[in-house]
Amino acid sequence: MRYFSYRKLDATFSPYSAADVGRHHISSVYADWFHQLTGLEIPVAERYPFVHIPDSALQQAKAQLREWGVDTQTTPLVLLNPFAKSHKRAWPLERITELIARMQQQPQWRHACFLVNAMPQELASVNAAIAAAGVAQTRAFSAVDNFFQLPAMLAQCNLIISVETSIMHLANAVHVPVIALMRKKNPEWAPFDSASSTIITVARRSDWVKAISVEQVLQALPARTT
Repeated sequence: MRYFSYRKLDATFSPYSAADVGRHHISSVYADWFHQLTGLEIPVAERYPFVHIPDSALQQAKAQLREWGVDTQTTPLVLLNPFAKSHKRAWPLERITELIARMQQQPQWRHACFLVNAMPQELASVNAAIAAAGVAQTRAFSAVDNFFQLPAMLAQCNLIISVETSIMHLANAVHVPVIALMRKKNPEWAPFDSASSTIITVARRSDWVKAISVEQVLQALPARTT
């Protein structure tokens, strides 16, 4: 039925060809589509991701951290997100706890606090994995009340480590450095802000994100926190 509908179209516009995939950021692709459809020009500077976080959500995040005994003025805060809708883009939870343990052995992260992002239904299993691994100063976190809980908490962090999902783009939106773990399938979906983003990709196009090692992430860590 849909092919019949396509034959009735009386206008088209040119998308990027298959040969161009990965050569243009997704924001450039969409900007080109909008230009072809409407004549609207969107300068690169205006494509930067943003989110307006209500002050109530920011205060809620700060109150939650105080309740957990986290002082972000003196203690680095790192959020790690291993979960994605597709298991091909997810990172094993045991790698997350290993990474935290390895980071805590480094002077610049020795006193850091860690949050492991999870869906609400995964909070119990993540907390159990944290307890089983015996990593200190680490808690599971989930936006259980509303969407803005997530960017509000991200905005409190010094570093975000995430698989290929919305969190790596929200990290750019709240201006926090991010280490993104990505497959090679859709490089055009990399974080927009290359200056504050470090991208670790798998070796082969067929590889899943779990092919990325803890050692690779450790090597990509910034030399110091800000």
